[in-house]
Amino acid sequence: GLQAIAELLRVDQWAHGVNNDPHCTTLRRYLGMSLTNLTFGDGANKALLCSMRPFMEALVAQLYSPSEDLRQVTASVLRNLSWRADPPSKRALRDVGAVPSLVRAALSARKDSTLKSVLSALWNLSAHCSANKADICREEGRYLFWSPPSRTKRWPSWRTGAGSCATSAATLPSKTSTALSCGSITASRSSWCT
Repeated sequence: GLQAIAELLRVDQWAHGVNNDPHCTTLRRYLGMSLTNLTFGDGANKALLCSMRPFMEALVAQLYSPSEDLRQVTASVLRNLSWRADPPSKRALRDVGAVPSLVRAALSARKDSTLKSVLSALWNLSAHCSANKADICREEGRYLFWSPPSRTKRWPSWRTGAGSCATSAATLPSKTSTALSCGSITASRSSWCT
């Protein structure tokens, strides 16, 4: 079951690449939703998926999809895979470039649900890994997490560098968890960014 789902996602990504075909996007979204459910709180399933390098590469490649809904589902899978991951899984997530790809996905997010999923995955990946914290700081979008506060309430001012994510998000009640995710990442990486 789990391996078949992962293999189908990998093969579809290999055959069609990153595209905006509605059939591919729908298939990958449903596969991602299934993987999100199958990895929630299941260490064995998470370890198995992380050990499948070609699948992991295909999964991370989906963060570059033109479909924001697919990027959101993909970030949810990565969030689950990175939650309390064992050392080999943490290494696998680093080896496939999950952190830089998630930072780029955060910068292109237009929907609150996408941003929440991406920031949750980044928080899990940076919480206990100095190398991942450093990777966030090396990314071009690192200022996403700590630019000066804005006086405007316009979302998404964080993306332009006009305001911090936490400040902009906190001004809108529906953005509370996004603000908390940004604040957590900021606290987590504070000793790494110059």
